Amino acid sequence: MVRKLFRTGNSLCVGVPEAAAAALGLVDGDYVEIDWEGEAGVLLLWPRAAYERRVPPRAYLETVAAFLRDYGPALAALEAD
Repeated sequence: MVRKLFRTGNSLCVGVPEAAAAALGLVDGDYVEIDWEGEAGVLLLWPRAAYERRVPPRAYLETVAAFLRDYGPALAALEAD
């Protein structure tokens, strides 16, 4: 699913589709955690409750980032077909 970023004040924002929010139990005013791996270009958005229950170890995020860095172009090419 593609979403367009929009500016609010000094921040870039993205809307969470209602179906996705409902599936995750998110409602207006809930908090989310944001994590990112700049080198791999990965942005993760976690519902606060899920983040507190299961924060992935940094090593996991680094492994995923390395995988995406190494295989991301191949996966993108497969998706384009």
